[in-house]
Amino acid sequence: LHFSSQKCGCGGYFTTRKLEKNQCSLCENKMDQEKINMEERNILRQVAEADQDVLVDMIEKQEDKFHSTHHVMFRIYCRLLECVARIRQDGQSGNDSKAWRDFIEHDPDTGWGGWEDYKEVQGAV
Repeated sequence: LHFSSQKCGCGGYFTTRKLEKNQCSLCENKMDQEKINMEERNILRQVAEADQDVLVDMIEKQEDKFHSTHHVMFRIYCRLLECVARIRQDGQSGNDSKAWRDFIEHDPDTGWGGWEDYKEVQGAV
């Protein structure tokens, strides 16, 4: 299970810990644990300050680095939902941004059939 593991460039995950280094499950590449921790902290700082469009870009950039259920990815998803909820409370139509439409259509596993289905569901709410 790779729930909180960073991805290696080969497609494996840094899951095996030896001393202060994590080893890839496939290619045995090693990464310093402190470097992993520092990278995650820096990303989380950026997430806290990011707006909706930046968060969508972050998801696309980070999905190659982290397992989809990694706490960093989870925090990005949560922050994106917070932004959308705030926009809706303010009565703005932020869900119509190109970045948001791209995000909805980005992953077929999101459960949405695309932008048109999303708009239809939003109209029913």
